[in-house]
Amino acid sequence: MAFPLTQAPIQVSDDVLDDLRRRLELTRWPDDPGNEDWYYGVNRDYLRDLAEYWRTGYDWRAAEAAINPHEHYRVEVGSVPVHFMRKPGVGPATGPGTSASRFQRACPRTSMPGSWRWTGGPPCISRRTCSRRARSRSG
Repeated sequence: MAFPLTQAPIQVSDDVLDDLRRRLELTRWPDDPGNEDWYYGVNRDYLRDLAEYWRTGYDWRAAEAAINPHEHYRVEVGSVPVHFMRKPGVGPATGPGTSASRFQRACPRTSMPGSWRWTGGPPCISRRTCSRRARSRSG
């Protein structure tokens, strides 16, 4: 079954970004006792610092400018809207990226097979995952 594709570059309005900044500023952070080692999930202090960076330091316009040169599409699958980025491959054995930032790094590699080599396992998703992997490798 073919889906109709509509080009859809990222264009977030200033109103949406202002609203996000306001909501981040108004976040009520819960207590997080006993989670200094991330045992129960993302550590509150780390998450609070990350939210503050998103609110005051992250340059969304620079991120848009970096990812919009790629082809962006929007399609509905069932009733679910799906946004994806696409770069046609040249040759066999191409593969997908999984997020915008990984897509940017992976796209040049996967669209030109043979121009790179695999150098390790999958990336760490969180600090907890990274420290668990480090402990398992050292012990």
